[in-house]
Amino acid sequence: MKKTVIWIIVAAFILLIGYRVVQRIAQRRASGLIEEKRSVPVRVMEVTRASIREILSFTGDIKGKEQVNVYSEVPGRIRSYAVREGQWVKKDGLLATVDRGITGLEFEPAKIRSPIGGIVGRVFLDIGDAVAPQVPVALVVRMNKVEVAINVVERDIPKVKTGLQASIKVDAYPDMSFEGKVTMMSPVVDPISRTSRAEITVDNRKGFLKPGMFARVDLVVREEKNTVVVPADAVLGRIERYVFVVEQGKAVRKPVSLGIRENNRVQVIEGLDASDTLVVVGQRVVDDGEEVTIVVE
Repeated sequence: MKKTVIWIIVAAFILLIGYRVVQRIAQRRASGLIEEKRSVPVRVMEVTRASIREILSFTGDIKGKEQVNVYSEVPGRIRSYAVREGQWVKKDGLLATVDRGITGLEFEPAKIRSPIGGIVGRVFLDIGDAVAPQVPVALVVRMNKVEVAINVVERDIPKVKTGLQASIKVDAYPDMSFEGKVTMMSPVVDPISRTSRAEITVDNRKGFLKPGMFARVDLVVREEKNTVVVPADAVLGRIERYVFVVEQGKAVRKPVSLGIRENNRVQVIEGLDASDTLVVVGQRVVDDGEEVTIVVE
């Protein structure tokens, strides 16, 4: 009987100690003294090499490569037109005649001729309207090539050079892209706008592009090939840029130096190697050295 009582007391004592230990651990966890390990789910990609381009975007107006306003050499009134808008006129072809009639005098009608071959883009006066040497009668445009004029801000002037490839888009043909080249870069800067004027020549033998159209222009000013390129969202930090990679099941923070950015991709000049396992989802919630679980889609 005594032995039974002793065993009961010992068992109760052990249970009491166990309860106290469990209670102490729970209290320490609650107070943050014991941190439970966690594994953060992330998605990753293997870093690879690719090509990336630096693109500058501009807007501008399309005009004919050659276009001239045609004037009458004498005053008078428009007597007749030999062409209509949209018609082709050859060089020195007749555009219009001018009645030079002065009271008491008679003159042969004066002839207005086109100095270039091209399309009659505009006729500015109606028959019977007064005309003078300073008043344009018609606009003639040579449209097999067109130009887009753009204004380049000071910081980008060193990047824009003649010969650069350009991609042009217009609202009339949203699914089409027209290729051109920078053919002129002004050597001066406008003191008011602080921009320099550049011209892009575009082949227009099919006639899709019309003078006066609004154009959006992308210039490829630099291209890097076989370089480390990653999603821009994978890069964190505003001043000191860094990424997370996975090594031996843990997130490792790596500082990086960046280069060209193209849309949602960015070039990494230093800090990453091809074949590194880059965190692309979950990088904002992991800490350096924290265990991670790679989630496969």
